Amino acid sequence: MNKKVNICGVDFDNITTEQSLKLIEELIEKKKRATVFHPNVDCVCIAKNDRELMEIYKKSNLNLPDGMPLIWASKLLGRPLKEKISGPDLLPKVCEMASRNKYGIFFLGGRAGVAKRAAEGFKNKYIGVKVAGFYHGYFDKKGNENSEVIAMIRERRPDILVVAFGTPLQEKWLNDNLKELDVPLCIGAGAAIDFLSGNIPRAPEWMQKAGFEWLFRLILEPRRLWKRYLIRDMKFFYLLLCQLIDQK
Repeated sequence: MNKKVNICGVDFDNITTEQSLKLIEELIEKKKRATVFHPNVDCVCIAKNDRELMEIYKKSNLNLPDGMPLIWASKLLGRPLKEKISGPDLLPKVCEMASRNKYGIFFLGGRAGVAKRAAEGFKNKYIGVKVAGFYHGYFDKKGNENSEVIAMIRERRPDILVVAFGTPLQEKWLNDNLKELDVPLCIGAGAAIDFLSGNIPRAPEWMQKAGFEWLFRLILEPRRLWKRYLIRDMKFFYLLLCQLIDQK
């Protein structure tokens, strides 16, 4: 049974990667405009002060834990999550599944050219995968261009829409436009398109398993990420401590 594990207000689905793929396939077949997100420590900290984002996570069909700190936190809380399921790890497996089932995928996000490289890479790697389209993430999310992007996606009729704007923009954009998009499954994938296109290198596997992926990214982009990792995300430890005290 898929039991939820609450960490600092965000409910995570306690499932394995294989179970998540099976559920994703079922959601696509049901064609009910489902959403899948990969909240990490930063997302939890943002959601704690952003009621709209927290409500979006509550409505989401799947919230999959992205990052070893969440796994460790779940163990401290006495409700251990089965495994870390990040966007960059799950997306290739989703593509394999899409290739088998002839599902179409639309990639939306990253700078100009990044989504295209990701789409071309998946098309070359997963023979038979149907790339319905791609578009960069730097468009006006409220104006005419937004309507044009939605119209483009509707015209291509993908089974899966991968949105990589970063949190909370991707979650809120999907929440605002989900009905108009009319896509069976939408995945908020964070930096997955950047990683999988090769635009941003990913941490070595040993750093990912050791929970130091954040450090690798901080070293790569200190000016952009220092405030997130060294200030904003430090709040997570306080939130976790409060939850541990409350449940005693």
